[in-house]
Amino acid sequence: MSKPNQYIKIDRLYQTPVNNPKQTESHFYFIEDGKIIFDGKILELPWNENKNRISCIPAGAYTAKKRKTSSSQFKYEHLHILNVPGREWILMHGGNYHTQILGCLLPGDEFRDINKDGVRDVLNSRKTLEKIISLMNSDEIKININWRNS
Repeated sequence: MSKPNQYIKIDRLYQTPVNNPKQTESHFYFIEDGKIIFDGKILELPWNENKNRISCIPAGAYTAKKRKTSSSQFKYEHLHILNVPGREWILMHGGNYHTQILGCLLPGDEFRDINKDGVRDVLNSRKTLEKIISLMNSDEIKININWRNS
């Protein structure tokens, strides 16, 4: 019996706050055999010409690989997004605030301004990431990122 076909689709919605963007808010869909089996939110930096540590990555198709390290910052399993043009070490990792992104992707289940700074944060990030990883049927998964309406 073959493994189900799985991938993650990320639809970037908009950058917030609108007049001075600090982040990009997106929806993600974990798709298996053409059906959404899990969904949530993604927080990224705003588009800033793919500049290291201050921009989200370009829209496109990527492969992400499960990764666990003993570093003090990422002791838990997370995803390493591979072959990002001009960039290295782009991760999908736990975090809540745009100040924790540094060019990576933060998954969660809801947007809400946790720290009352006027910018929406992502909630339950580590639990959402654990769920994504638990659903994966191999060590790698395709990720398709696009801007809505593009």
